[in-house]
Amino acid sequence: MFYKIIIRFFHFIEIFIFSYWIFNTKKIKSSENFNAFWRFRTGYKFYKNTQKITSGTSYKEHLAMALKIIEGHLDNIEGDIVECGCWKGSSSSNLSIIAKLLGKKLIIYDSFEGLPDMEISDREASKYNRGEYRGMQEEVKNNITNYGCIEVCEFRKGWFKDTLSSHSEKISLLFIDVDLEPSLNDCVKSLWPHLSNGAYLFTDECMFLNYIALFFSESWWKKNFNSTPPGLYGTGLGIPLLNLYVGPHEIRSEYYNHRSKGVGYTYKGSEAVWNKTYE
Repeated sequence: MFYKIIIRFFHFIEIFIFSYWIFNTKKIKSSENFNAFWRFRTGYKFYKNTQKITSGTSYKEHLAMALKIIEGHLDNIEGDIVECGCWKGSSSSNLSIIAKLLGKKLIIYDSFEGLPDMEISDREASKYNRGEYRGMQEEVKNNITNYGCIEVCEFRKGWFKDTLSSHSEKISLLFIDVDLEPSLNDCVKSLWPHLSNGAYLFTDECMFLNYIALFFSESWWKKNFNSTPPGLYGTGLGIPLLNLYVGPHEIRSEYYNHRSKGVGYTYKGSEAVWNKTYE
C-alpha cells in the first residue's frame, strides 16, 4: 500500500517536472506565450485527458508532439496537423488544443471501424484482430468536445487506402498510430509528399524494428520518392521521455516498472543512409 502511494506521488510530481522541462528550449523561451504557468497547465490537462479517455499513448508523447508543433510554428513551418488512427480520441483531444492555440486545423483520418482485415504478408497481423481499437465517430467527437477543441477538427472517415490519396493540405506534423504494415505503407506513401520542409512525422510503433525499418529502407524510398530514407529517432526504444525502459520490447514483461510506451519521429529533410564501403 505504501509503495503504491509513493508511486502515485512520484507520477503526480513527474507531470509538472516533465511539463516544464520538455518546453524548456531556446525557441520556446524566446516566446512570452509559453511561460511556466502555461507549461504546467498544459501538461496537467494532457495528463488528465489520457486518464479520462482510453489511450494507447501517454501524455508525455502528446507533449513531445506539441513541442515540435510549437517550434515549427515559431519557425514558420506551414501546414495543418494530421492524425492517422485516433482510437477513442485521447491524442486527438490533446492535439486539438495545440491546433487551436496556433490557429491550425487537426485533420483526423480513421475508419472508425477498428483495424481492417489482415493481409497474409503483414508480419504484424498475428498481433491483432479485425475491428480491434475501434472508436465510434460520435464517441470520438464527444470526447474531443468534452476535453479538447472540436471546432478545429475535421474528420475523414474510411480506410487509408481509399481516403489518403485525396489529401491536399500542407502538413506541419503527422502522427501515425496504425499498427499494421500495409497501413503504415499507405500513410507514409500518401502523406509524406505533403509534409512541409522541416515538418515532423511521429509514430507510436517505434519499438518494433521490422515495422519501422521502412524509415531506413533505401529501396522503398528510392522506389516511391527517388530519395534517401530519413531514418527514425527513437528506433527500438522511443525517444527519452523520463521513462525507465531499456527493451527489447519482446521481453518487456521481465522488466518490472519499465514502461515501453514511447514515440519515434523523423522530419522532412532528415537523412539516414550508409554510403561508405570499407575493406
